[in-house]
Amino acid sequence: MIVVTGGAGFIGSNIVAGLNARVRHGIIIVDDMRDGGKCRNLADLAFADYYEHDDSLARIEADAVPDGIEVILQQGACSDTTEWDGRFVMARNFTYSQV
Repeated sequence: MIVVTGGAGFIGSNIVAGLNARVRHGIIIVDDMRDGGKCRNLADLAFADYYEHDDSLARIEADAVPDGIEVILQQGACSDTTEWDGRFVMARNFTYSQV
């Protein structure tokens, strides 16, 4: 099992496509789907499950994630260089990676 955070974004969805090309389908995508346009990035991908970003932290803390996770590919950071909410940036880019 592989987890790809930010898996519905441009980079993350291309990572999932690359994994699919290597016949890997046991993938959990974690993302924030407030931007519904990201659904287009998932249309042709094979993955086992999708977790909404906000729900994924609760799942981790409750130990409610599947066994056998091999790797987490963290692409779900905030890359917006104009973001002024420092707490948001630290939560996405630092704290989330520590869980």
